[in-house]
Amino acid sequence: MTKTPFQGMIFSKRLRFVISIVLCALICCSCTTTYVNHGYSFDDLGDSTSTISSITSGVTGEIPVLQLLGSPTFVSNFGPSTFFYVSNQFEHRSFLEPRLVKQRILEITFDDRHIVRSIKEYDLGHGKEVIYVKDFVHLQGNEMSVFEQFGRNFGRFNTTGQGPGGL
Repeated sequence: MTKTPFQGMIFSKRLRFVISIVLCALICCSCTTTYVNHGYSFDDLGDSTSTISSITSGVTGEIPVLQLLGSPTFVSNFGPSTFFYVSNQFEHRSFLEPRLVKQRILEITFDDRHIVRSIKEYDLGHGKEVIYVKDFVHLQGNEMSVFEQFGRNFGRFNTTGQGPGGL
């Protein structure tokens, strides 16, 4: 019977104790919770409540808002001009999915003269959780194979050397 290199090696109690402490420390460190902030940082404003309260509905214009708060997280594409400042804090625990633990949204709506019409604040309690489907959404429509695409383009190109519009 052949001996393995570790056969006969006797670990001292002290060495076993040190190894077990190191393993426990590694296991505990891997389970620590970290917090990650995304989006707009209201903390950079200093006293954010006084800065936001200095924006007066019906008085403050769009340019002073940009000077006070900076660029918004996003701007509305339709309806009245609206700035959104969004801040999220996520909790990360080892291998688990990140969890949204804190959210703050500042909505500033402007009128046609680019003067503040309304200021609203939302937090995590105002939102609804949206469950995303990881599959794709199949849209009904005209589906063509590669051969059909080539067939539709056949004869569409002008070979007589004329430019666009028959010139």
